[in-house]
Amino acid sequence: MMRRVLGIVFGIILSFSLQAQGTECLEGDCENGYGVEKNNNSTYYGSFLNGKKHFWGCQVYVTDQIYCGNYSQGLKHLFGAYYFIDGDNDFSMLAYDRNSKLESGFYIDASAAENGAISMRRDALEIKPLYTPEKDGKGCVAGDCENGNGVFVYGNGQIYSGGFFDGEYNGWGCYQFFNEEKGVIDKFHCGMYLRNKSFATGINFVSNSDSYSFDGNEIKNTLDFKFGLIDTSNGEVKTGIHTAPIDNKEERDKLQFKFDDSSFQSFNRSRKEASNLYEYVCLYGNCTNDTSGFSAKSGFADKEWLGKEIVGVYTYNEFDSSVNGYACTYTPEHSNLSDETQNGIENLECGNFINGVPMYFTTIYSRIRSKNSHVFYFGLTRGYAPQLHGILGIKDSYTGWRLQTPKYGDN
Repeated sequence: MMRRVLGIVFGIILSFSLQAQGTECLEGDCENGYGVEKNNNSTYYGSFLNGKKHFWGCQVYVTDQIYCGNYSQGLKHLFGAYYFIDGDNDFSMLAYDRNSKLESGFYIDASAAENGAISMRRDALEIKPLYTPEKDGKGCVAGDCENGNGVFVYGNGQIYSGGFFDGEYNGWGCYQFFNEEKGVIDKFHCGMYLRNKSFATGINFVSNSDSYSFDGNEIKNTLDFKFGLIDTSNGEVKTGIHTAPIDNKEERDKLQFKFDDSSFQSFNRSRKEASNLYEYVCLYGNCTNDTSGFSAKSGFADKEWLGKEIVGVYTYNEFDSSVNGYACTYTPEHSNLSDETQNGIENLECGNFINGVPMYFTTIYSRIRSKNSHVFYFGLTRGYAPQLHGILGIKDSYTGWRLQTPKYGDN
């Protein structure tokens, strides 16, 4: 009884404290679900667990700064992208440890050159886990690990924090690898999951404890990182940006880019048809409200598939059900192409969605096979047009591949 009374008193105090800060839940579920929360300094669009920011979210500050990335227990944690619209460090993609920005990742200084200048740090990760089997137990230790967002801790200290459906990883999630000898997280993967596998896009941070000697100097405890489109068979990045091997003296401090010509597999391999052209068909999950789901907009004409697929979390507002939070939408290759590529993805966009529209952070990939052309973009977006405030990779048959870091506002 006393514990219940104390809980009620604490809840009242917390409520008054949030009101004093001007915190208000504008929309959705700001306790255990997707919501929009506003205070005097910023507006947050994303997921909550026990009233705290948790899992994927975007925080838009009144000072023209934007953070999109992973949260845990109200803290920026593991992976985050930060935009400084009016600052020197135009854009960064870094590792975070309980709100502390680590020197692991890369920055773009848009004021340094016409196309911006990239600086990179490769300090090894040593992130203290927020959940441990000794402290929190094993299994599902927070949230809903069946149909919702949850945290699952394994006996060896590995942690998965993210979306679930039917007890499987689905939606945005981060898998953290625990180094038992050091007692820290030294490797993690964040990105989209579908049926327990990495899907579409992802981010890999991996510490490298090997030691190398160059010109009499020893290099050890470094970091490798990759951002991009994922090979679902092994979780590796197929197309995107990455670090060079640390023993490559000339290239190890430069950002690398890779393109892969093989097809990315779509979900709808069975070609489940709609009863009418351009009708949404729910292929997997709950595509209407509050849970990880998958829907396809499929149209058929002379057996040619003209559809679009969307994977993400659907929430209901006063108008309709739409995807919110981290989601992916893509148009697969048409079935009139060769059998080898007919289930591949030609155009893909993954990132933060608000009421079905991509906003603030996005990954865009597009391929024109007939011209051997690829375009890959990481950065800011407002609606379906990228804001060219990030990294743009282009490959074509004329100039090979090139990396650009255009300034915000460029067209």
